[in-house]
Amino acid sequence: MLIEANSKGLPCDYDPRELTTVTQAGVPLRTLARRIDGAFPSPVNPIAVWEIKEYYYTTTFGSRVADGVYETLLDGMEIEELREHEGDIVKCC
Repeated sequence: MLIEANSKGLPCDYDPRELTTVTQAGVPLRTLARRIDGAFPSPVNPIAVWEIKEYYYTTTFGSRVADGVYETLLDGMEIEELREHEGDIVKCC
């Protein structure tokens, strides 16, 4: 909702169904290990990426929450490594 409210009509991929890739001079520089839930403006050279974690109708969801924490940590570590080597290219939300 925040991206849509502030994108001023720019394109945004809310369901990319592909791996996030950062390129340099048209050559892939880094591809993240997991598919993400959204990317602005696209999963290729995004400015921002995000994950949505939803848990419905369950009484025991500890392992699902742990999975979500692990996945988010993995994404963040990959983006942090990219920042260390290439600069502040992708924002995490």
